[in-house]
Amino acid sequence: MKATIGVGVLVFALVVMGAIAPRASADLIGGQFLGGSFGQTDVWVLTCGLGTASGRASVQDTGGFDGRRISVCVTSASGFPGQCRSTDGGGSGEAAAFGGAGAYLVTINETGPSFGEPYTLFLTCRNSSNAITPHSHFLMQNQ
Repeated sequence: MKATIGVGVLVFALVVMGAIAPRASADLIGGQFLGGSFGQTDVWVLTCGLGTASGRASVQDTGGFDGRRISVCVTSASGFPGQCRSTDGGGSGEAAAFGGAGAYLVTINETGPSFGEPYTLFLTCRNSSNAITPHSHFLMQNQ
């Protein structure tokens, strides 16, 4: 009985650690949704590993062309300014902040009144040669 519980805990720990471990691939995060309030904002934290030159993000407005613009902004948590891009249906184009290794804040918002807006988020970190560097992310605020 003890061996079974120990193996179950080990498998659970490996699954959880694998989900948050830094990886050197871009992340496509589908099924996201800005809630139905005025000025709603989702905030993601993107942590980029050694060798990183920039944190980057883009958003795909999966709600279609409906007159409601979604914007994505990337800012280095260490104070380096970043860029914003927006879209109403389709892709926003890539926003970037150049701050090296460390944390970046990625905000997705819609400024007007809304019934809610679905989106897909693309996150990545890149070095000076534009190759993807190890990174991890988590959703800090979900509105």
